[in-house]
Amino acid sequence: MQCLMNRMWLGLLLILTVASTSGSTAAVEIAAIPPVAATSEAMIEVQLKSGVLWNGRPHNLVLMLSAEQGRWQRVRGYFLSVSVGDVHGYVVSAETSPTRASWDIVLFLPGDLYNKEALFGRFRVRAERSAPQAPWAATYEAQMMAQPVYRGAAIVTDLPLPPKRPGATPVAPGEHPRLLFRKSDLPELRKRLATPFGQAAKDIFEKGDTEWSGLCGWADSGDKKKFLGSDPASLGILYQLTGDKAYAERAKEPFMAELATENYGFLGIGQIWASRMLVLSIAWDCLREAWPDDFNRQVENVFINRCELLFFNSGGNSAATSNWAGPRNAGAGMASLVMAGDPGDPPPPLFSLQGASTRAGNRFSPLRLGIYRADLPLVTELPALPDASVPVWTPGKNLDGWIWPGLLTIELRGVQDLLAGMGGAAKAIPVEGATTTSTVFTAAEGPTDIALRFVKLPQDLAGKDGILADAVLGTKGSRTTVLSCLFKVASDLRVRCSPLAKGAVTWLDSAKLDPDQCYLLKAGTHRVLVYVSAKNDETVAGRLDPILLDAGADAVALEDSLRQFAGLERGDWEAKGRPDFLKDYLVDAGRSLHYKYCWLGMGEGGFHAETGHYSHDGGRGIYPYALMHWNVFGRLVSGRGDIARYVPRHVFSNPVGDPVPGHYSPKSRLQGLAISGINSPCAAAYAATLPFLEPAWRPAALWLWQQDERIDPAKPELAVKNDPLIAFFTYPLDLESRPPTSPIWPLTWSSPFRGWYGYRNGYSGTSKDALVQVFAKASNPMGWNHADTGTFAIQALGQGWAVSVDNREGYRFQESVVQIPSIVNHGGGYGVVRSSTTEPDGSGTLSIDLGNVYVPTENVPPLLDKNRMYIPGMTEPSGPITQGRFLAVDYSGKSGVPVVVVIVDRIDGLDGLQRHWQWMIPLHLRDGVTYTEHDFTANAGDATLRVTFAHPAKPEFKKPGEGSVTATTRKKEAKKDATEALDLKIEGSDGEVAGLGSTKKIKEAKKAAATEPHPLLGVGVVGSDHFFAVATIGAGAPPAVEVRGTGLDAVVVIGNRSYRFDGSRVVVGDKP
Repeated sequence: MQCLMNRMWLGLLLILTVASTSGSTAAVEIAAIPPVAATSEAMIEVQLKSGVLWNGRPHNLVLMLSAEQGRWQRVRGYFLSVSVGDVHGYVVSAETSPTRASWDIVLFLPGDLYNKEALFGRFRVRAERSAPQAPWAATYEAQMMAQPVYRGAAIVTDLPLPPKRPGATPVAPGEHPRLLFRKSDLPELRKRLATPFGQAAKDIFEKGDTEWSGLCGWADSGDKKKFLGSDPASLGILYQLTGDKAYAERAKEPFMAELATENYGFLGIGQIWASRMLVLSIAWDCLREAWPDDFNRQVENVFINRCELLFFNSGGNSAATSNWAGPRNAGAGMASLVMAGDPGDPPPPLFSLQGASTRAGNRFSPLRLGIYRADLPLVTELPALPDASVPVWTPGKNLDGWIWPGLLTIELRGVQDLLAGMGGAAKAIPVEGATTTSTVFTAAEGPTDIALRFVKLPQDLAGKDGILADAVLGTKGSRTTVLSCLFKVASDLRVRCSPLAKGAVTWLDSAKLDPDQCYLLKAGTHRVLVYVSAKNDETVAGRLDPILLDAGADAVALEDSLRQFAGLERGDWEAKGRPDFLKDYLVDAGRSLHYKYCWLGMGEGGFHAETGHYSHDGGRGIYPYALMHWNVFGRLVSGRGDIARYVPRHVFSNPVGDPVPGHYSPKSRLQGLAISGINSPCAAAYAATLPFLEPAWRPAALWLWQQDERIDPAKPELAVKNDPLIAFFTYPLDLESRPPTSPIWPLTWSSPFRGWYGYRNGYSGTSKDALVQVFAKASNPMGWNHADTGTFAIQALGQGWAVSVDNREGYRFQESVVQIPSIVNHGGGYGVVRSSTTEPDGSGTLSIDLGNVYVPTENVPPLLDKNRMYIPGMTEPSGPITQGRFLAVDYSGKSGVPVVVVIVDRIDGLDGLQRHWQWMIPLHLRDGVTYTEHDFTANAGDATLRVTFAHPAKPEFKKPGEGSVTATTRKKEAKKDATEALDLKIEGSDGEVAGLGSTKKIKEAKKAAATEPHPLLGVGVVGSDHFFAVATIGAGAPPAVEVRGTGLDAVVVIGNRSYRFDGSRVVVGDKP
């Protein structure tokens, strides 16, 4: 780890610190600098489009700025292509007006458990716009450590402020309870306890909550069965409601038993921690006043340990949006809220913390990296070598006087030290005429003795552009050489170097040279030595001789930035009332991780895109945390319409009635069809989110809760059976549930960040309502997901007509999309939404660029990428193949039917290669589909779906199961990814290779599946270019369809409505 740390610290200065002979650094105490004042509340997102230059290439960085309580708060952000660790920093200065803004920010960018490197930088963002509501045009300057300033474009976005709880007052330091209720709430809560609803909850509290029952039954959680009826959270609530201290004493032993549990099984480090910390946090919040101080100190130490463990020291899938890390982070977040505001230690001075272990004994914390580390050498100091008669070097000029032993033309086994006879590359000081012998290991003959004699490098190899690798090495045969030169500096000098040729290893005196590092050259003689090697036919490009540059001015700027950071960190702590800095940092970490789950995991509109039951599993703890933050701080973490629209989005997409027949037997009690494996919300979300939903939406959200959980409105006590810890406090006894109605509920809904779009034709209160869902998959879900970009699901007249996969695993050949068998179908490819329109009656159009699905590029992540290497966002398609999917939904009724759906697929660049268009008819309707020359028809009772093709004019239909494709989804593992056939062979497997036995058999089955064609189970049409299809859904016989013209220029007329494609979208109009 020390090696990694040394490499990344790019020249922190001795001006700030005093280096000891051991190389460690003395702590720096900096006076507090008050936080920068802010005239109004604001939340700003800054995306650095050109990224931050790290290890020679740019990486995306997103900063979150917030102003409240009259000052700019601690800056948070994420640097996900480098680490999952949160960055944090402070605003040095800010100027804001309606049309101009600038921020000067100092920022610490830590690594994570896997990448313990760290960075420090200063960022200056400038933004302008033509009017107060216009988009910002922004640029930034970034100086990472003592490197040159790096410039680029930025995206600056004014974010909506998080909703605030009406009448909320701040929680005072040490005030408890606080998570679910406060002391002032007790009179009303005791009245609630006396109702039948409250007595039902009390009965459950006395016997043990369902969360606690699950913990007691967890496989490797220790023997807690004897505590089954003693849930510490329930007992804590009862203590507060009744004042009976017997509950507090009864809770102690089971509380400590659970607190001591540290099972790290497969799920132990993920989902179980949400339940565990929910119970422990509520219990301690309610009971700490009844427990002695020394006992509470023990609990506090363990809580801090758990926060550090779960936030920073847990393995598995680290993506904050996943079903693994989401519950884990939420559990730690709830624990941190119990300690929020506790007074305690100030922030650690820079360079003050000893060793790697944390205050709570864990092995990693961001506060143990970089600028906080006392045992980190902050500058690589290089003493002068023995004096030599060489010229004084001028910074920025080419080094001169190079010598070499010529080319060694034998193939070596890897990188070897050719100068072992001179003491090794780090110590050797070859001069002209010097000789040495060494033993090297060759690829062909093993140990071989070599003799080298250094001579001047030929003049023609060292031109004004430096020593170029291809000129020195040539291109044929195995070649290896060493180059060296000596030079002098007249006085102490801080330097850095230019980027080095790939494959070359360079030493500056005893240090391996790194372009990201700064070096202090003491006055006198120094040496550069370059080792470079190439195999036969291998080309090494670039410059071998490094350009050394003066880093003095950049180092002075770094000194100022570090002083600003340290002073502002202290000033922020003082402005907050001097809370314990570590606890405050943990609260902020929990808040930041929660924000990432809500925004990156759902986006505006509340569409959680992790598939199947994982969209539920990931929310365990997320929704209770949101409620607790709402109670403790009086506001949500995010105001972007994500978590606050999660349940409402499901209200929109679940019409009244029984579940419609779908792809498989319905798994939900709700009526909406699944898309991307999702059709119902996480059960924990109902009780936890209802208090902060928009008031007008609460009756329908309550209705959906009752529908999904089978709660009789006349018997609300049933609500506490599944979630008593939360529902007792949030289930509204005075609110009448009602199905959604218009105009309170919109007829269209979208989640643009995720790429989900929904269209309804009304809220009739019956299952006859139509709902069309389209999933453009506009960004990477960063967890379990399907290769389903561009798919759709349709239900109307009490029937599903186009269905999507309804479990956690799904594949492109199972979706209503175009299959292109001859190329890779890129599972992780995003759809770029080019346009979207809506009408008051719920109709709309959508244009999606699907080029990234069929063109593998370095910018597109694999299907199950967990976002360790990629950042979400729009990736412009590139390459020879382009596809656009253009849809229209028409509910006007002017066509003679209530529902018309138009689908145009324009595919260019495949030179006539075959492609297979597919409509996924529900399983129970497939055998009854009929076909004519231009269309296919499916009937369900008195309702009929007919799909007519304007192009191809004479479609070649394939019945379900007749077509096939060897589907691949990832560019590097195409064969391995073709195992989807197993899912079709093994019923009920939910994507798992069930019943195959040993791992060996599973591998064999997957290998076999990779070469098998997968049957396409939808209605298919084989074509050689584009597709133009129009679907009508209505009662009785379908209407007549007239096609005027040909190809994508055709106009389709149905009743008094026309449909055409204008090259960028479907145009819906009246009959011409």
